[in-house]
Amino acid sequence: MNETSDRTTPQHSPWRFSLRELLLAMLAIGAFSGWGMLLYERFRRFEPTDFFLQQADWQQEAIAAALKAAGETESTNLGWTSTHTWGPSAVESTTGYRVRISTAHNDAFVQALEAGISDRLTAAGCQMRGFAGSDSGNNQALIVGYRTEGVAGVVDVCFFPSDGSHARLVIVVHEQRANSGDAKVGASAAHVPASE
Repeated sequence: MNETSDRTTPQHSPWRFSLRELLLAMLAIGAFSGWGMLLYERFRRFEPTDFFLQQADWQQEAIAAALKAAGETESTNLGWTSTHTWGPSAVESTTGYRVRISTAHNDAFVQALEAGISDRLTAAGCQMRGFAGSDSGNNQALIVGYRTEGVAGVVDVCFFPSDGSHARLVIVVHEQRANSGDAKVGASAAHVPASE
């Protein structure tokens, strides 16, 4: 008998592959996953902290409390203007105040305001990450760095002392994504003599 049987070559399963193919597939998947996460981080919407979002309330309350702590008994009505900037990875707010304060209470007011800002940051769950201050004689500045859950921020305060009845105060609050590291803080002062 001469029978010819059709012998077919065995078909390999599509799920059989070599170790080299497995390693190349893992490399490709890992690279695309990492690239995708970078894109996600870069283009996701930045969400500022509650500390930033509620700053109008805490700033006015902190200023009123600092005026009271400094011994100001007159009206604490504040005149103010404000600007805000919202971006994909950072937010910033600048608020200028005009406060009624006597010259004798300038230093006590700044110290009480500094303590009030520190208390607000702590209450909001922020970790203070740096502090700097300066005094040029014509104005005073202080800056506090903070961090919380992927956000780094700073509160920058410039105080222009009272001329006898009113002082000016500028508060800048800036927050940004903090993928790595903190915002660096620093302050300096200089007295520039007026030209004659």
